[in-house]
Amino acid sequence: MTELRGRSSELPSVRSTHFLSRNSSLSVWVGIRDHDRSARHAVYELEDRVLQHSPNVRVDFHVVPISPRSTLDAFIAAAQRWFRRSV
Repeated sequence: MTELRGRSSELPSVRSTHFLSRNSSLSVWVGIRDHDRSARHAVYELEDRVLQHSPNVRVDFHVVPISPRSTLDAFIAAAQRWFRRSV
């Protein structure tokens, strides 16, 4: 999961990434710039890589478009923030 954290923070359109881990499952919320198709596809590719490298872990990705004045925090109450980009 360290790879997931590092790679998501390397994508310039990713505004923040949050996760919630329970038993052998992981929920990941990735906030991207609103209407950024290339960021959405990059996150989907990252999701595919994670699923291939961790077949025994259930991973559920949520890609959330975030408008300039909003944060992903408004959508998630239970998850822990991995990183947040300063804008």
